[in-house]
Amino acid sequence: MYCFFKPIIRCIFLLSFLFSFSQDQTIVDSLKRQLHNPKIHDTTRLYIVANLVDQHYLNDDYDQWNEVMGKLALKSLKRKNNKELRKKYTTYLAAYYNNLGALHYRRRNVIQANGSFDKSIALFKSIKVYNEMSYAMIAKGIFLASINDYEKAISCCFEALKYFEKDKNPDGISYAYASLGAIYSNLNEHRKAITYYQKGLHLAEKHHRGTPEDYNVQSELNANCGSAYFLLKDYGRALDYFSKALNDAKKSGDSITTSIVLTKMARLKTEESKFDEAEKKLKEALSFNDNTTTLAVIYVRFGELYYKRKMFPKADFYLTKGLDLAINAKSSELQEQAAELLFKLNREQNNFKKSLAMHLFLDKLKDSINLDHSRNALERQQLKYSFEKKEYRYKLETQKDKAAKNNILISLLAVILLLAMGGWFLYRNAKQKQKLAAFEKSQLRQKLLLSQMNPHFVFNSIDNIKSLIYNKKDDQAVNYLTKFSKLMRQILEHSNENYIALDEEIALLENYLSIQQLLHNNKFEFAIDVALEMDTEAMYIPPMLTQPFIENAIKHGLRNKQTGGLIQIRFYQIEQQLYFEVTDNGPGFEPSQRVDNHKSLGVTMTRERLQHYTKNKNFSLQIENVLNSEQEVVGAKIVFEIPYIYEN
Repeated sequence: MYCFFKPIIRCIFLLSFLFSFSQDQTIVDSLKRQLHNPKIHDTTRLYIVANLVDQHYLNDDYDQWNEVMGKLALKSLKRKNNKELRKKYTTYLAAYYNNLGALHYRRRNVIQANGSFDKSIALFKSIKVYNEMSYAMIAKGIFLASINDYEKAISCCFEALKYFEKDKNPDGISYAYASLGAIYSNLNEHRKAITYYQKGLHLAEKHHRGTPEDYNVQSELNANCGSAYFLLKDYGRALDYFSKALNDAKKSGDSITTSIVLTKMARLKTEESKFDEAEKKLKEALSFNDNTTTLAVIYVRFGELYYKRKMFPKADFYLTKGLDLAINAKSSELQEQAAELLFKLNREQNNFKKSLAMHLFLDKLKDSINLDHSRNALERQQLKYSFEKKEYRYKLETQKDKAAKNNILISLLAVILLLAMGGWFLYRNAKQKQKLAAFEKSQLRQKLLLSQMNPHFVFNSIDNIKSLIYNKKDDQAVNYLTKFSKLMRQILEHSNENYIALDEEIALLENYLSIQQLLHNNKFEFAIDVALEMDTEAMYIPPMLTQPFIENAIKHGLRNKQTGGLIQIRFYQIEQQLYFEVTDNGPGFEPSQRVDNHKSLGVTMTRERLQHYTKNKNFSLQIENVLNSEQEVVGAKIVFEIPYIYEN
């Protein structure tokens, strides 16, 4: 009986039966035409080559196209690519090694096959493509089972199963169970095999999507369950599973699988001596198939049927034909079955010449099988020796490095100690600097608050509001009291902020100037001009940076005016730099005052604050007189740049 295996990514092993795949020449020709386009990207080129590998599966050109894929993937990886492209190219290189493992095994190069599978698994793992890595692990497991290293084979399948379960991949889990079932079946542990087949079947049915592939998987698992029950001579259950397998195979449209299941059912009927039913199944199987291996199975089953029915000429014809096909398919199991039946048949007919020929053929075949078993045992020992040699070399190198590592460790500890001490001193110094900066910042805020809320300004404001109340000017009193209280709130709130929106600064200045108008008996007017292109809600500046200069303009610039005073304020930008300008229409500056290091309180505080915000000690003011057309002084102007943050 034969076990089915679902194809692994671009490679497939069967412990007892190997599928063959038909090549679609139209698809092949189309892919080759696309490959000749010089403008296609390496990723597209690799995709086309990978499809050509699949289309030439296990035929003469398979090795050639797989080699092209490996070289192209390696060449692409050597170029500078982004992370995503490197992952794709590594995936193709891993698939190449997986396929190479299959090719080496077919050529009986067991050591090379094992190494190729290991490289494939390592590459998939390096890019964290655990799903494909798990399929490659199962490929290695089936390869190990084929050389009778069942312990490692089962270990590989369970390791893959762990990854599939972690990723919650029902197809992968089902496939791992099917592979474990096939391995246990080859160990003649049929009940354990059935347990895994049924687990895989349960998952396949639960996640069935109605595709041909799903029906094909169910068909294979049902057929494998039936084969296990057949070998346990539980023919009733075997027939139930074969019937389900046949139904699923026909739904999948897979003629080879259909033919194989019919052949299994025919053999069961033969064992039950229901020869007519068996013959009918075999004829139906023959109509579905022209594959060499499955034809060999069908002809051998025909021969077995006719031998049991004592129809010796027919039996001889089919068994001889089946033996020839089995030799072509290189199936030693089928050759042995056909030759044994031919030996018995000819002995019963007293055809001693052909009987002797079959006996000699069987001896030679068994010698060949024993030689294969010996070769497998030797190859297993070679693999074990290779592993132990690497392990010994690793231990030797480890011991040699141990003394050197101890010296390095001592030196490293000394360096770490020195670095720790240096780090502690640097940390302590940084903490002291932070405390000093915080203290300076606190002092700066106190100075700022005192400059805004000096007692003279506060008491004069309150006295003027009281005067309005005494003079029964209630509306004006309420208006100014509202502005005064709002101004006090703004000053207190803004003094705790590092940055405020420009429109908030302008609102504060409007309140401040309104109060100053009351204090100076409305002897001046004011105007605040902001460039139209500026988004005052998105521009953030240090708070109350401009107030000292406005106060100076009122106090000193308009000191000799009783009426007609004018304070003009502008905010504008030049090449993304923000500027503040205040102009008065007073007598202007004396020559000694028009210098960059003007030492008034407002300038000194502004310098300190700007140095704090910009870390720039080269802050300067532009101080100049305003002249009319006759070059007479008609006022004074101060301009300086304000640092700002723009928030979108």
